[in-house]
This record gives sequence, structure tokens and C-alpha cells, in this order.
Amino acid sequence: MLWLALALVGDRAASSCTLDAEFLAAVQVLLYAGGVITVVVFAIVVTERLVGERLSQTSRRIGGGGAGVGRRSSRCIVRAIRRRRMRHAAAAAWPAT
Repeated sequence: MLWLALALVGDRAASSCTLDAEFLAAVQVLLYAGGVITVVVFAIVVTERLVGERLSQTSRRIGGGGAGVGRRSSRCIVRAIRRRRMRHAAAAAWPAT
């Protein structure tokens, strides 16, 4: 479930950044992360009541998902910085009237 959450968050943020909507990307990530956390906490509470034992995290492969999201996010940030530099350069080159 965590792999799915990381993939969807990364995809949403990357597609929004591609469309020059950095604020929208941040809001989508916060809302989606909040929803996922709510579902996970609810699932833990329900399963603890049913089983009566505490559950432990057994997945050790979370680093791969985090690395993928980090790679996509860094590409998005680099693209946004390059676009802004190009816009400023174009605006500076345009003659003022």
C-alpha cells in the first residue's frame, strides 16, 4: 500500500509541476498524504481490535519507492527553475517601450 501511495503522490506532483502549477502540486501532495495517513491509521485501529496483537512493519523495500519519488520531484524542481530562468531571460531581452 505504501508503494501505491508513493507512486500516486509522485505522479500527481510531477504532472502538476509539468503544467507549471507548483502550488497545485503541493496542495495535491498534502491532501493525498493526509488521506493515506487517515486510512492507514483507521486500518491499524480496526485490525488491533480484531486480532488483539500489535502489528509491526515488515516491509524493508520502502527505500526504492522513496528514491523514485525523490528522483521525480528533483526533476520537477529543476525543470521549474529552468523555465523561470528562460522566462526572465526572454523578458530581459524584450525591448521596453
